[in-house]
Amino acid sequence: MKIGFGETVITPPVGSSLHGYFHDRRSTGIRDNLLARAVLFQQAETVVALVACDLIWVTAETTETIRKWLRQELKVPVTHLLLHATHTHTGPLTAPPTPAVYERGFWVHPGYLKVLPALIAGSVKIAWETRETMALGIGQAKASGISFNRRYLLDDGRVVTNPRPDRQKIVRSAGPVDDTVGIIKITSPDGKLKGLLLNFACHPDTLGGTLISADWPGLVRKRLESRFPGLQTILFNGPSGDINHLNPFDRETRSPAVGERISQTIEEVVIPVLERIETHQIDQVQAVSQKISLPYRMITPEEQEQARQCLRKRLPADSLQKLIATQTLQRCRERAIRKSIPVECLALALEKEVAIVGLPGEVFTQLGLDIKAGSGFPYTWVVQNCNTALGYVPSPLAFQQHRQNQKIKPEYDTTSLTEALGINCSYETTPLACRVDERAAQKLVDNSLQLLKKISRLLT
Repeated sequence: MKIGFGETVITPPVGSSLHGYFHDRRSTGIRDNLLARAVLFQQAETVVALVACDLIWVTAETTETIRKWLRQELKVPVTHLLLHATHTHTGPLTAPPTPAVYERGFWVHPGYLKVLPALIAGSVKIAWETRETMALGIGQAKASGISFNRRYLLDDGRVVTNPRPDRQKIVRSAGPVDDTVGIIKITSPDGKLKGLLLNFACHPDTLGGTLISADWPGLVRKRLESRFPGLQTILFNGPSGDINHLNPFDRETRSPAVGERISQTIEEVVIPVLERIETHQIDQVQAVSQKISLPYRMITPEEQEQARQCLRKRLPADSLQKLIATQTLQRCRERAIRKSIPVECLALALEKEVAIVGLPGEVFTQLGLDIKAGSGFPYTWVVQNCNTALGYVPSPLAFQQHRQNQKIKPEYDTTSLTEALGINCSYETTPLACRVDERAAQKLVDNSLQLLKKISRLLT
């Protein structure tokens, strides 16, 4: 099998808005460049490209544009493309601002959006042109204590996201954490380390501020490549819709030191495993994809009326109650146009050793664990935010917790907020953050397992 690597810089102009919070943060400088890094696998006529981009998300339109340019302009015969956004919160918009309350007043240079697909496609072109026969090996490690399920059960019976002001009311974590670090080691025929693919789940939001940065995924790359000159490290973020770096009992929330601690921990657990992994020739790569429709969130008449009443109040524009009410009515307008959301799911396998599933959206950890449990492969990676911008995909349990919250506390706070810290509700399941209904999660899991079964049958 031939494998190639490619890299392009996708840093936006300084002054671009940074995505990820509820207010407009105009960038004032560059901490580190944003990258698109590609790995390409070719076996006979099958050409599979995986690209990790230091972006908040990528749209379906961007994905299709890149596919078209690869085929028509760059002459790269890619049969399957997994376009992944690491979900950094110190990167730009990847499409013109929408009416969503978390993009009001945001700005991105139109020229950047126009050239972004070409820049990303360029990383695949470089991987295609530099491909050569290589060997690979698979392993995994555990990176404990750097990622936390950010949803907590409080002593009043509610489940709340990032309850830092109410940390003394925490009873327990309300969901699982997957601290697995997936590792694929790629070497040249003479045994030289050429590439390292990693899969780990945690929100890249350790910095905040107004400097453009890839956040902790960029720091992981920097650390490992300082140790191994010439190495290409590509990190694929796992299901982390409900996972971040915040231990609610720590005083520190965001700083460069937090990202350094995460990257150092990952380096320390990866290196011993990396040294033990033996590489060998892989003769088969298979990939399958499927477009499915996810049900759009239904807003009840009662919720609509509650939202209208809220907007009649004299509340600040950044009041949580007003933010959710505004977005609730926006969801109604969107659902009137379409009752479902088209998305793409993709799965690939390298022989029968490792399977990689690419899902749209910010997926809850439990979905990834369910896919791994039913995979049938020795190693399974689940990668979120692939090929489509979708928003949160909570678990069915999270929606149940949301309904319980509403019974206990029918109204949201009127507190002014610029982000989800101290939001005092189940943020990921509110109309502010979530477009799909609770059937979407199981549909993604079922479809993923079907794709994995199909791949398993294709492998001889």
